[in-house]
Amino acid sequence: MRALLLNPWVWLALIVGVLFSSSVGGVLGYRLSNQRAELRQVTATVQADKQLSSAMEKVRDIERGRSSDLQAIAVKHKQEMDDAKTKMDALRADVRSGAVRLSIATKSAGDRAASGNPAAAAGASAETRSELSGPAAEFLIGLADECDANAIQLNAVIDAYAAIRKPSPSEQQLPRIAPSQ
Repeated sequence: MRALLLNPWVWLALIVGVLFSSSVGGVLGYRLSNQRAELRQVTATVQADKQLSSAMEKVRDIERGRSSDLQAIAVKHKQEMDDAKTKMDALRADVRSGAVRLSIATKSAGDRAASGNPAAAAGASAETRSELSGPAAEFLIGLADECDANAIQLNAVIDAYAAIRKPSPSEQQLPRIAPSQ
């Protein structure tokens, strides 16, 4: 056994074996640390993808809710427009048939001056009413119809803006995702 320990070839083999095993261990350790780093990166990417997917689904839910809100506003707007048109069409028909007469308050300037009464001349005379002609009544009804339509449209725009602007409860819970590098 002593001769074996003094043999330089045994010592050389032992040193080569230790060096070989340490170099193989170092290479394997390096590969293992690289694989662990890659695994951590893949895990982080998968986690970020899950967060992004969850956030996108919440955004889609909010978008669907907003879309249905806007659809309800559009239906309400159409109903209001139809009601206003029906009302104005009925008024036009009543004016044409004579069931409704449109008139305007007037004052006669000649009556005040001719009476010689200072109170009447100062504007204390009674108001009189004058009936509008057919074309004048049609013009005023058309003007009122356009004004109603514009007011209804503006109210629909205001309602749509308010519906889009208000934050929904699910919108406040959206996670903040850091940008990937």
